[in-house]
Amino acid sequence: IEQMDSALSENMKRAGNVLQALSVQLARGSDFDVSGIQAAAKTAIQIIEANMNAKVGDRYLFSGSEVGTKPYSNPSIAETGVQARVTDWLNGTVTTDDFMAGINGMTDSQSGFSASLQSTTKITARVDDNLEVDYTVLANSEGMKKTINSLRALANLKFPDETVDVPDKDQFFDAMNALYANIQSGVNAMRKDSTKIAAAAETLNVVATNHGNDSQNLQQILENTEAADTMDAVVKFQTLQTQLQASYQVTSTLSQLSLARYLAG
Repeated sequence: IEQMDSALSENMKRAGNVLQALSVQLARGSDFDVSGIQAAAKTAIQIIEANMNAKVGDRYLFSGSEVGTKPYSNPSIAETGVQARVTDWLNGTVTTDDFMAGINGMTDSQSGFSASLQSTTKITARVDDNLEVDYTVLANSEGMKKTINSLRALANLKFPDETVDVPDKDQFFDAMNALYANIQSGVNAMRKDSTKIAAAAETLNVVATNHGNDSQNLQQILENTEAADTMDAVVKFQTLQTQLQASYQVTSTLSQLSLARYLAG
Protein backbone atom coordinates (compact mmCIF):
# COMPACT_ATOMS: atom_id res chain seq x y z
CA ILE A 1 0.00 0.00 0.00
CA GLU A 2 2.85 2.37 0.78
CA GLN A 3 4.42 1.61 -2.60
CA MET A 4 1.12 2.24 -4.38
CA ASP A 5 0.69 5.56 -2.60
CA SER A 6 4.25 6.54 -3.49
CA ALA A 7 3.67 5.69 -7.17
CA LEU A 8 0.47 7.72 -7.32
CA SER A 9 2.15 10.68 -5.64
CA GLU A 10 5.01 10.55 -8.13
CA ASN A 11 2.54 10.38 -11.04
CA MET A 12 0.70 13.45 -9.81
CA LYS A 13 3.96 15.29 -9.30
CA ARG A 14 5.22 14.55 -12.82
CA ALA A 15 1.91 15.43 -14.45
CA GLY A 16 1.80 18.59 -12.33
CA ASN A 17 5.23 19.60 -13.62
CA VAL A 18 3.94 19.33 -17.19
CA LEU A 19 0.85 21.37 -16.31
CA GLN A 20 3.01 24.08 -14.81
CA ALA A 21 5.25 24.21 -17.88
CA LEU A 22 2.24 24.15 -20.19
CA SER A 23 0.52 27.02 -18.38
CA VAL A 24 3.65 29.14 -18.79
CA GLN A 25 3.83 28.37 -22.50
CA LEU A 26 0.13 29.03 -23.06
CA ALA A 27 0.57 32.46 -21.48
CA ARG A 28 3.32 33.29 -23.98
CA GLY A 29 1.05 32.76 -26.96
CA SER A 30 3.06 33.07 -30.18
CA ASP A 31 6.32 32.16 -28.40
CA PHE A 32 5.02 28.68 -27.55
CA ASP A 33 7.92 26.24 -27.08
CA VAL A 34 6.48 23.06 -28.61
CA SER A 35 9.68 21.03 -28.34
CA GLY A 36 10.09 21.93 -24.66
CA ILE A 37 6.56 20.80 -23.83
CA GLN A 38 7.02 17.62 -25.85
CA ALA A 39 10.20 16.81 -23.94
CA ALA A 40 8.52 17.42 -20.57
CA ALA A 41 5.57 15.23 -21.57
CA LYS A 42 7.82 12.40 -22.75
CA THR A 43 9.77 12.43 -19.48
CA ALA A 44 6.53 12.30 -17.48
CA ILE A 45 5.24 9.45 -19.66
CA GLN A 46 8.33 7.31 -18.97
CA ILE A 47 7.99 7.72 -15.22
CA ILE A 48 4.22 7.20 -15.12
CA GLU A 49 4.52 4.09 -17.31
CA ALA A 50 7.06 2.65 -14.88
CA ASN A 51 4.85 3.50 -11.89
CA MET A 52 1.79 1.86 -13.46
CA ASN A 53 3.87 -1.32 -13.71
CA ALA A 54 5.29 -1.00 -10.18
CA LYS A 55 6.00 -4.32 -8.44
CA VAL A 56 6.75 -5.65 -4.99
CA GLY A 57 8.55 -8.92 -5.51
CA ASP A 58 6.67 -10.67 -8.31
CA ARG A 59 3.38 -8.86 -7.67
CA TYR A 60 2.21 -6.00 -9.89
CA LEU A 61 0.54 -3.45 -7.65
CA PHE A 62 -1.96 -1.96 -10.09
CA SER A 63 -3.24 -5.22 -11.63
CA GLY A 64 -5.91 -5.99 -9.04
CA SER A 65 -6.16 -9.71 -8.41
CA GLU A 66 -4.15 -10.43 -11.60
CA VAL A 67 -0.92 -9.73 -9.73
CA GLY A 68 1.20 -11.79 -12.12
CA THR A 69 0.22 -9.82 -15.25
CA LYS A 70 1.89 -6.59 -16.31
CA PRO A 71 -0.95 -4.04 -16.43
CA TYR A 72 0.50 -1.52 -18.90
CA SER A 73 1.96 -3.93 -21.39
CA ASN A 74 1.56 -2.34 -24.85
CA PRO A 75 2.61 1.33 -24.83
CA SER A 76 3.68 1.06 -28.47
CA ILE A 77 0.05 0.44 -29.46
CA ALA A 78 -0.99 3.62 -27.65
CA GLU A 79 1.83 5.56 -29.27
CA THR A 80 0.83 4.43 -32.75
CA GLY A 81 -2.83 5.22 -32.11
CA VAL A 82 -2.15 8.71 -30.79
CA GLN A 83 0.20 9.51 -33.66
CA ALA A 84 -2.50 8.48 -36.15
CA ARG A 85 -5.00 10.79 -34.43
CA VAL A 86 -2.54 13.68 -34.52
CA THR A 87 -1.99 13.07 -38.25
CA ASP A 88 -5.73 13.07 -38.87
CA TRP A 89 -6.03 16.36 -37.00
CA LEU A 90 -3.18 18.00 -38.92
CA ASN A 91 -4.49 16.97 -42.36
CA GLY A 92 -8.01 18.06 -41.54
CA THR A 93 -9.59 14.61 -41.43
CA VAL A 94 -10.93 15.44 -37.96
CA THR A 95 -11.66 18.68 -36.16
CA THR A 96 -10.08 19.70 -32.89
CA ASP A 97 -13.19 18.55 -31.03
CA ASP A 98 -13.09 15.23 -32.86
CA PHE A 99 -9.40 14.87 -32.05
CA MET A 100 -10.04 15.36 -28.35
CA ALA A 101 -13.02 13.00 -28.45
CA GLY A 102 -10.74 10.41 -30.04
CA ILE A 103 -8.12 10.78 -27.31
CA ASN A 104 -10.75 10.56 -24.57
CA GLY A 105 -12.48 7.65 -26.28
CA MET A 106 -9.45 5.37 -26.54
CA THR A 107 -10.29 1.92 -25.20
CA ASP A 108 -8.11 0.12 -22.69
CA SER A 109 -6.53 -2.02 -25.41
CA GLN A 110 -5.93 1.06 -27.61
CA SER A 111 -4.38 2.77 -24.59
CA GLY A 112 -1.90 -0.07 -24.10
CA PHE A 113 -3.43 -1.79 -21.08
CA SER A 114 -3.42 -5.54 -20.57
CA ALA A 115 -6.61 -7.42 -21.39
CA SER A 116 -6.47 -9.03 -17.94
CA LEU A 117 -7.56 -5.74 -16.38
CA GLN A 118 -11.01 -6.34 -17.86
CA SER A 119 -11.55 -9.45 -15.73
CA THR A 120 -9.50 -8.63 -12.65
CA THR A 121 -11.15 -8.39 -9.25
CA LYS A 122 -10.45 -6.19 -6.25
CA ILE A 123 -7.73 -6.87 -3.70
CA THR A 124 -8.50 -6.72 0.00
CA ALA A 125 -6.82 -7.30 3.33
CA ARG A 126 -8.76 -9.34 5.92
CA VAL A 127 -7.69 -7.48 9.03
CA ASP A 128 -10.31 -8.64 11.52
CA ASP A 129 -13.08 -11.20 11.85
CA ASN A 130 -15.64 -8.90 10.22
CA LEU A 131 -13.48 -6.34 8.43
CA GLU A 132 -11.91 -6.38 4.98
CA VAL A 133 -10.00 -3.36 3.68
CA ASP A 134 -10.22 -2.72 -0.08
CA TYR A 135 -7.06 -1.11 -1.45
CA THR A 136 -7.65 -1.74 -5.15
CA VAL A 137 -6.38 0.84 -7.64
CA LEU A 138 -6.00 -0.31 -11.23
CA ALA A 139 -3.56 0.98 -13.82
CA ASN A 140 -6.48 1.72 -16.15
CA SER A 141 -8.30 3.81 -13.56
CA GLU A 142 -9.74 7.07 -14.85
CA GLY A 143 -6.90 9.13 -13.43
CA MET A 144 -3.93 7.23 -14.83
CA LYS A 145 -5.60 6.41 -18.14
CA LYS A 146 -6.67 9.97 -18.88
CA THR A 147 -3.32 11.37 -17.76
CA ILE A 148 -1.13 9.02 -19.79
CA ASN A 149 -3.22 9.35 -22.97
CA SER A 150 -3.32 13.14 -22.74
CA LEU A 151 0.41 13.36 -22.07
CA ARG A 152 1.05 11.12 -25.07
CA ALA A 153 -1.09 13.37 -27.26
CA LEU A 154 0.79 16.38 -25.90
CA ALA A 155 4.13 14.72 -26.69
CA ASN A 156 3.08 14.12 -30.30
CA LEU A 157 1.11 17.28 -31.10
CA LYS A 158 2.88 19.61 -33.52
CA PHE A 159 2.42 23.25 -34.30
CA PRO A 160 0.55 23.33 -37.63
CA ASP A 161 2.54 24.23 -40.73
CA GLU A 162 0.34 26.76 -42.48
CA THR A 163 1.63 25.63 -45.88
CA VAL A 164 0.43 22.04 -45.54
CA ASP A 165 -1.67 21.60 -42.40
CA VAL A 166 -5.34 22.46 -42.00
CA PRO A 167 -5.59 23.62 -38.34
CA ASP A 168 -4.57 27.20 -37.63
CA LYS A 169 -2.82 28.69 -34.61
CA ASP A 170 -6.05 29.24 -32.70
CA GLN A 171 -7.06 25.61 -33.18
CA PHE A 172 -3.64 24.53 -31.95
CA PHE A 173 -4.12 26.50 -28.75
CA ASP A 174 -7.63 25.09 -28.42
CA ALA A 175 -6.14 21.60 -28.52
CA MET A 176 -3.44 22.53 -26.01
CA ASN A 177 -5.98 24.01 -23.61
CA ALA A 178 -8.15 20.92 -23.93
CA LEU A 179 -5.18 18.64 -23.18
CA TYR A 180 -4.29 20.83 -20.19
CA ALA A 181 -7.82 20.37 -18.83
CA ASN A 182 -7.63 16.63 -19.50
CA ILE A 183 -4.36 16.21 -17.60
CA GLN A 184 -5.68 18.30 -14.73
CA SER A 185 -8.80 16.12 -14.60
CA GLY A 186 -6.60 13.02 -14.58
CA VAL A 187 -4.52 14.37 -11.70
CA ASN A 188 -7.68 15.11 -9.70
CA ALA A 189 -8.88 11.55 -10.28
CA MET A 190 -5.51 10.15 -9.17
CA ARG A 191 -5.78 12.29 -6.05
CA LYS A 192 -9.02 10.47 -5.22
CA ASP A 193 -7.23 7.14 -5.68
CA SER A 194 -4.46 8.37 -3.40
CA THR A 195 -7.04 9.35 -0.77
CA LYS A 196 -8.52 5.85 -0.97
CA ILE A 197 -5.10 4.31 -0.44
CA ALA A 198 -4.36 6.65 2.48
CA ALA A 199 -7.68 5.74 4.10
CA ALA A 200 -6.93 2.03 3.71
CA ALA A 201 -3.50 2.50 5.26
CA GLU A 202 -4.98 4.44 8.18
CA THR A 203 -7.57 1.72 8.79
CA LEU A 204 -4.84 -0.91 8.81
CA ASN A 205 -2.79 1.13 11.27
CA VAL A 206 -5.76 1.56 13.61
CA VAL A 207 -6.60 -2.14 13.50
CA ALA A 208 -2.95 -3.08 14.01
CA THR A 209 -2.80 -0.79 17.05
CA ASN A 210 -5.99 -2.32 18.46
CA HIS A 211 -4.65 -5.83 17.92
CA GLY A 212 -1.42 -4.82 19.62
CA ASN A 213 -3.32 -3.47 22.63
CA ASP A 214 -5.45 -6.62 22.80
CA SER A 215 -2.34 -8.75 22.66
CA GLN A 216 -0.71 -6.81 25.49
CA ASN A 217 -3.84 -7.03 27.64
CA LEU A 218 -4.18 -10.77 27.10
CA GLN A 219 -0.49 -11.25 27.77
CA GLN A 220 -0.87 -9.34 31.04
CA ILE A 221 -3.83 -11.52 32.05
CA LEU A 222 -1.80 -14.64 31.24
CA GLU A 223 1.20 -13.40 33.19
CA ASN A 224 -0.99 -12.50 36.18
CA THR A 225 -2.54 -15.97 36.07
CA GLU A 226 0.77 -17.77 35.78
CA ALA A 227 2.31 -15.64 38.52
CA ALA A 228 -0.58 -16.10 40.97
CA ASP A 229 0.35 -16.92 44.60
CA THR A 230 -0.21 -20.65 45.17
CA MET A 231 -1.15 -20.37 48.84
CA ASP A 232 -3.57 -17.55 48.12
CA ALA A 233 -5.18 -19.64 45.40
CA VAL A 234 -5.54 -22.63 47.79
CA VAL A 235 -7.20 -20.47 50.43
CA LYS A 236 -9.63 -19.08 47.87
CA PHE A 237 -10.46 -22.54 46.56
CA GLN A 238 -11.02 -23.84 50.12
CA THR A 239 -13.27 -20.88 50.89
CA LEU A 240 -15.23 -21.53 47.74
CA GLN A 241 -15.49 -25.21 48.65
CA THR A 242 -16.85 -24.35 52.11
CA GLN A 243 -19.39 -21.97 50.59
CA LEU A 244 -20.52 -24.58 48.08
CA GLN A 245 -20.85 -27.26 50.75
CA ALA A 246 -22.96 -24.94 52.87
CA SER A 247 -25.11 -24.10 49.88
CA TYR A 248 -25.59 -27.77 49.04
CA GLN A 249 -26.49 -28.52 52.69
CA VAL A 250 -29.15 -25.81 52.74
CA THR A 251 -30.54 -27.07 49.45
CA SER A 252 -30.66 -30.63 50.80
CA THR A 253 -32.46 -29.53 53.98
CA LEU A 254 -35.02 -27.52 52.07
CA SER A 255 -35.71 -30.40 49.72
CA GLN A 256 -36.68 -32.58 52.71
CA LEU A 257 -39.27 -30.11 54.04
CA SER A 258 -42.93 -30.59 53.24
CA LEU A 259 -46.24 -29.14 54.48
CA ALA A 260 -47.25 -32.49 55.96
CA ARG A 261 -44.04 -32.76 57.98
CA TYR A 262 -44.42 -29.17 59.10
CA LEU A 263 -47.98 -29.79 60.38
CA ALA A 264 -46.99 -33.07 61.98
CA GLY A 265 -44.14 -31.48 63.73
